[in-house]
Amino acid sequence: MLYRSKTDGSLRVLYPDPEFPALWQEISLSGLPDGSLLPQWHEDLALVQSQARGLCARIHGTEIALQTGDCLLINTRQLYSFRAADREGRIRMVLFHRALLESALQPGNPPETLLNEQRFRFLHWTASSPQGRSLSPQLDRLSHGEQQGSAQRLELLGLACRVLTLLCGERLPGEVPSAKAQKDADAVRAMLACVAGEYGEKLSLDRIAAAGGVSRSKCCKLFGLWVAASPMEYLSCFRLDAAAWMLRNTDVPIREVARRCGFPEQSYFTRLFKLRYQCTPGSCRKRLGASAQ
Repeated sequence: MLYRSKTDGSLRVLYPDPEFPALWQEISLSGLPDGSLLPQWHEDLALVQSQARGLCARIHGTEIALQTGDCLLINTRQLYSFRAADREGRIRMVLFHRALLESALQPGNPPETLLNEQRFRFLHWTASSPQGRSLSPQLDRLSHGEQQGSAQRLELLGLACRVLTLLCGERLPGEVPSAKAQKDADAVRAMLACVAGEYGEKLSLDRIAAAGGVSRSKCCKLFGLWVAASPMEYLSCFRLDAAAWMLRNTDVPIREVARRCGFPEQSYFTRLFKLRYQCTPGSCRKRLGASAQ
């Protein structure tokens, strides 16, 4: 789950324990609408391993075909999404906040020297590469649940150190984006952050465009190029995904879930939810579990 920081407007990951900002998750793309992970960005480093052939990642406008066991290291602030080619598409994902990476580095060696958007957007390590083989055992242990509690924390911290070690050994391309590309990317980030921060309110196309400092037509064009959806389509999907998260992780009444996610009328919310998830909010909660965590 993403939210917008009230201090700097950036997108943040909702970590279970803010004192240890690392998150391990396995995502079944086949269980998501259209087999796709909604386009997103955040201030955290993402390590992703494909668990199926034919997965497609889209990072900052670049499409990457992934095979089973391939790993992607996605730099901070990158726009990314994933799409499954079949019903069995799965990914393993670990998110690390910069604070955790800082704790793994020596003083005076800030992560900005490595995690700079102008140095690299992502790194693709195949399953057979030295990097892929190095990461796979730790990802397997996390996936199999061999580590729990403090042991899992140590495993995640060790994985963060391994990622930084591999990153230090890379010859980073040092690609400098054009001024126009950088401006467009910043506008899209600002507009997606607006959606994440205000999706529960009455949000208009004018407000989304204003957040990016662009016109309505430019807003629609950028969303089409970077997000492959219109601004209002993305807003609706974000609201529904936020509602699904709330149904899975809280016991908030369904009517209140709808209201908090920007749907004043529960009947309208239920109709859209069924179209996206092929089930009602009530059956989604019953199937996935509704107890607050």
